Formats: sequence, C-alpha cells, structure tokens
Amino acid sequence: MILCITTTSMAGMREVVYDYDEKADVLREEYNGNPYPEEIDREKSGIVYFVMEGDNYDFSATEPICKSDYEKWRKDQGLESTKTEILFQALTAENIGKI
Repeated sequence: MILCITTTSMAGMREVVYDYDEKADVLREEYNGNPYPEEIDREKSGIVYFVMEGDNYDFSATEPICKSDYEKWRKDQGLESTKTEILFQALTAENIGKI
C-alpha cells in the first residue's frame, strides 16, 4: 500500500509504503522498519492521519490520529461542507434569452 501525504504545497508531498500481508489481511510495517500504528487505527480503516498546523511539517513531531478523530478535527476547524445543489438548465436559445 502506498500512502500519499500532501500539504497545501507541492513541497509537502510524501509517500509512505507499507507491506501488506494478504493472507493475514494486515499491514505489516513500513519498508524502513517503522510499524504501522494499528493501535491508533481504531476503526481498522487502514488509514491514519497526521495533522500538522501552521508551518510544522515534521512527521516525527506529530502523532498520528484515527479517522474519527480526524473527522472531528475537520469539523472543529470548519472544514466540513454541505452538499450544494446546482440547478441545471439546458443551453438553449430560450434559456439564454431568460438570462
């Protein structure tokens, strides 16, 4: 599994590769020897999140959080949005004349 992590800038991109054991259906460890934080991934989604605020992009100084904690953080930050319905009008001469 390749986990891509991005920030708001291209310089903040990073990929992490984990070894997936198909028979056991678990992620074993990152190829550089760091174990996947299964105790953090309470939902067993296979994803953990690193929240870095401001200009701090140091993964070693940030603890990963689970999906539900990440979703709560997004909501607390006002980053959750509601679906917006956009009215569709066919592009016809009649509809253009109504504008």
